[in-house]
Amino acid sequence: VVVPPAKDTTAPQVSAGVSGTKDADGNYVGSAAVTVSATDTESGVDKVEYALDGAAFAAYSAPVSVNKTGSHTVQYRATDKAGNTSPVGSVTFKVVAPQQDDTTAPQVSAQLSGSMDWAWNYVGSATLTISATDSGSGVATVEYSLDGQPFALYSKPVAVSQPGAHTVSYRATDKAGNTSNAGTATFSVVGAAPGSDCSKPGKGKGCTDD
Repeated sequence: VVVPPAKDTTAPQVSAGVSGTKDADGNYVGSAAVTVSATDTESGVDKVEYALDGAAFAAYSAPVSVNKTGSHTVQYRATDKAGNTSPVGSVTFKVVAPQQDDTTAPQVSAQLSGSMDWAWNYVGSATLTISATDSGSGVATVEYSLDGQPFALYSKPVAVSQPGAHTVSYRATDKAGNTSNAGTATFSVVGAAPGSDCSKPGKGKGCTDD
């Protein structure tokens, strides 16, 4: 007696995965690809279908590329050759626009502070503070050069106490490699007059505040 094969009443197993370049928040940058896989150990898979963002189901034959920015949902299902259709599965994800290349250098400025005499010389010392901002990729480094020396990394205000005329050049580089034009600040430092101390309350004769 030939026993007829058991009727296939089991639906296929189906799954989906999303691939692409992610940003720090887990969003897909530029586009995402949805790959659907299905298996059936009895009669075999007959067709796989997908539906993007509530549209009608369509035949799946290759990974589905989604490049429209915003949140998306892809539903999927598979049917075997016996007519069994799997429950509908779904994946959700978000596509964001890629950042445009940063080609703008940082904005950089410098400020001098200290006590000054009547001729606008800094008495005893001058302190240089450099500030930089970058609205694109962000500031990577700030550098300064005192009196023609090689540029050095700036990490905190620079105090100059050597008497005489001085020139400080300064610049900033962002994380995309754009470097600002060098700015300059010129100033003079003189020693405190005998009997005066411009760094203390009350100061000496001829002192003023910057």
